[in-house]
Amino acid sequence: QTPIHFLIIPKKPFENIQNAQPEDREFFTHVFEMARHLSQTIPGAKEFKLLMNNGYASGQRVFHAHVHFMAGF
Repeated sequence: QTPIHFLIIPKKPFENIQNAQPEDREFFTHVFEMARHLSQTIPGAKEFKLLMNNGYASGQRVFHAHVHFMAGF
């Protein structure tokens, strides 16, 4: 959907935010750290969007939590 598109995926699988456990909090911290790193190191990625679909009605089709990093608009 965008020229720059990465998926940030946790090693421990969980379906979506509703299925996340308190110990999965680390993944969400990692998402922001990774987004910052990508935006600082990839040309054209300074401004970006993070997207996480949560549930089928919202567009989730892969039922392993992940976050889309999109930039280069």
